[in-house]
Parts: sequence; structure tokens; C-alpha cells
Amino acid sequence: MERAGTLHPIVDENGHRAFDSNDLGRVAAQRQRKVARTSSSNDAGELAARAFEMFGRGARLADVVIKLRAEPARVRDWHRDWCSFRRPSDMLLSSKDQGELGAILGEFKTPGELIGAIGTQLKRDDDMLEALYEIADLFDVEMERPRDFARTVRTKLLEANRSAQAPSAAASSTAASAPQAR
Repeated sequence: MERAGTLHPIVDENGHRAFDSNDLGRVAAQRQRKVARTSSSNDAGELAARAFEMFGRGARLADVVIKLRAEPARVRDWHRDWCSFRRPSDMLLSSKDQGELGAILGEFKTPGELIGAIGTQLKRDDDMLEALYEIADLFDVEMERPRDFARTVRTKLLEANRSAQAPSAAASSTAASAPQAR
């Protein structure tokens, strides 16, 4: 600090240095301001990092404001930055949403894989719909409203099941009522 000219010592005949108390107070104040700026900067960086982690887990902006006790405008800026830092091939889905979609469609990591999984699911749905139309034709049922269709098919299946069981029930009751041979 002496070399930088911040402190101006008074050197006695034994080589001991004494400093002006005003100079020492000024240096101490400068150091405190520097530490406060660094600490404040680190706090802001820490808050931004925590916000990024929350966005990655699917937190809503309002939840981030509440949890971090940050101003909404600052959280919006962090979210905008978080989105812009991601690669175009990155998913803009939270890990929670990606997990839920993965449970339905199968695992995917890129937008292309998600589109492929959706295409596969649509093909399965088309196949399922085709099978339903074949069942409707089999039972001679109109399939205009799915719930009515399901109810009608269920009823027809129950009726068919009862009819299949009726002859065997009738045969056993006839056998029971026939006179026993002695």
C-alpha cells in the first residue's frame, strides 16, 4: 500500500513505521466497500444459480420469486437468460414434465426423439382405432360416440356370455328334475 501511495508512513530512527489514522480509516473503508461489492455480486450470482436450478426442475416464476425472495423483474430476467443459455437442441421442458411425458411415450432426450415418440404413439392410436372399428363391425354397432360404443359392446358381450351359459344351466336343471331310475 505504501508503493501504491495509499498509505504514507512516518519512519522513525529505528525504522519503525507509523501511519496516519486518517489514511488507515480511508483504506479500511475502501476495503469494506470492495468486500461488500464482491459479497453482493456473489449473492446475486448465487441467487441466479439457484433460480436456474429451480427452472430446470420446472418451477414457476412465482415460485422462484417466493422461494428466493427476489424481485419479479429480476426473476423474469434470470428466466430469459436461462432459456437463452440453452442449446437449440435442448428441451425446454422441466425434468418433471419430461419424466411424465417419458412415462407415456418412452424415454427421449432431444426434440427429435420426442417427435419420434409422438409419431409412434399416434401410429399405435391409429392401430387401436382400427381395431375398435373392426369390433364395432363384428357387433354391428355404430361407433359415433365412444362411451355409447363401449357400453353397447359391453352389453352385447354380457348377453353373449349369458346365452353361452344358459344351455348348460338348462341342461343341468333338466337333469335334476328328471325322475331318477331305480
